[in-house]
Amino acid sequence: MEQRRHRLLQVMVVERFVVGALLGLAPRTTLRLFGAPTNLDSPMVRYVARLFGIRNAMLGVLLWQQREDPTQVRRLATLNAATEAVDALSAAVPVLRRQGLDRTAAAAGLTSIGVMAGFLRLRALAAADERELPIT
Repeated sequence: MEQRRHRLLQVMVVERFVVGALLGLAPRTTLRLFGAPTNLDSPMVRYVARLFGIRNAMLGVLLWQQREDPTQVRRLATLNAATEAVDALSAAVPVLRRQGLDRTAAAAGLTSIGVMAGFLRLRALAAADERELPIT
């Protein structure tokens, strides 16, 4: 289990860093990849995208720092999964309100659901590794 946890942890950390870097360094391009309408592009939107990127990168840093401790990995995987769940719910709002962002919101929401699934799997692997730890 431990080897599978380490491999998945690496994948999830890379996801956090890649998304963080893309949003931090190229917010306009990243927003377009998610289908954001060009008429909504503004310095404020790019600023918020960069903040989102910083958040993702920092979540990845925290996870990487604790990669050897299954208890901490489980806790951080839970935090990351919850963050993605909130992101997915937030993406549903513009769709439900018919704000003309269906494509962008759907892309963001589906991405969040996929990433959340990865973190839930990481959580399960870390919990299994926790149960295998020797009692001290």
